[in-house]
Amino acid sequence: TLQVLSNDSNDFYVAATTKTLTNGTASFNNLRMFNARPDAWAMVVDQDSVYPSGVSSTFTVSAAGASRLIVLLPGEAYAPGQPDQSPATFNCALAGAACGKLTGQPPSIGIAGVSYSPTVFATDGFYNTVSSNVAVTLTPSDAYVAGQTQTLAAGTTAFTFSLRTANAAAAFTPSGGTLTGYQSHAFDLQAAGPARLVVTAPGESVLPGSPSGKSGSPSAQEAGTSYDFTATLTDAFNNPVPAPATIALRAATLDPNDTPDPDTGSSIV
Repeated sequence: TLQVLSNDSNDFYVAATTKTLTNGTASFNNLRMFNARPDAWAMVVDQDSVYPSGVSSTFTVSAAGASRLIVLLPGEAYAPGQPDQSPATFNCALAGAACGKLTGQPPSIGIAGVSYSPTVFATDGFYNTVSSNVAVTLTPSDAYVAGQTQTLAAGTTAFTFSLRTANAAAAFTPSGGTLTGYQSHAFDLQAAGPARLVVTAPGESVLPGSPSGKSGSPSAQEAGTSYDFTATLTDAFNNPVPAPATIALRAATLDPNDTPDPDTGSSIV
């Protein structure tokens, strides 16, 4: 019994194929190789270990037509040549973030305000890079950071973003031309270091990542009625952060008749 193998582990449609010699000959038909490369070869192995293996001459496997856009994040490794299957041993339609990426390598953590550089690839249906010069827009999940548009060069382009909003499931989504864009893996965008106090009145709340740091409008209050303010320690982008140590606060108003004024009875811990 003979088995045909290739020099790429993703060509498993090849590895699954076995034949028995008939009159000294076996033909392996309709073999499929998925990883585009200039040095492909096929090896035929005698599973009965009677005859030594035979190896073909090298040949080129070319990428198919461009059909998809994938996003590679810092910390991830590109893995071309993955075929979609049914059932979903690997199926990009069901797990789009995994497309064209080596498993077991999560993306790097990002920090608000620090440059983060995703790379977009135009690929065929097996995530091989296809030379394309289509204009690609990459849109972050951050509502306070605009998307960017760049033209692919040889099928790829690197972007640089400075994101604002801390988010344990931040992501990027590519789009361009008629290509199907697959959202990136989610990554953890963490707040930067403590930088400011955001003070909210009744009716307001902290809005991380926003320029003002607040949403809502202060509620009207009657003279002589207690009025509660909240002070939240944030980074420079209004993402709440833990206090590195107990911080004593002093609150004052513009009303000369307020009591107590100043109020020093609160702290952030």
